[in-house]
Amino acid sequence: MTFLLRTAETEAAYSNFKASQTDHRNRGLLNNSSDTVVREFEYWIIIKNNFPYDAIAVDHDLLVPQRVFGNFAEATEAERAEYETILQTLNDEGYYDSLQINFSMNRSVLRHYHIQLLKWKQI
Repeated sequence: MTFLLRTAETEAAYSNFKASQTDHRNRGLLNNSSDTVVREFEYWIIIKNNFPYDAIAVDHDLLVPQRVFGNFAEATEAERAEYETILQTLNDEGYYDSLQINFSMNRSVLRHYHIQLLKWKQI
């Protein structure tokens, strides 16, 4: 059984995007003028995911460090502290249902660490 996270239309757009890139896994996430900024912090930013998990979520944003690094271990102390504050704030606000952090083998962008912020569809 195959479980799809994206609708067929969004998956096709994502596949076309990947095919057009020479090395999409090593690109940064904040170099696209079409990115929609949801919220900005000193060290982090929340942007709309251009290829959301729209088959399972009504909203799918990305929490991304403004400085490019590929692994959370590379975050500075200040970046880590703000990350914790952001997660607590998002939890307190109660909008998102979950966050997802992919292991490296499943990350579509390796060079730029990012966290999926998801608001589930109601079934």
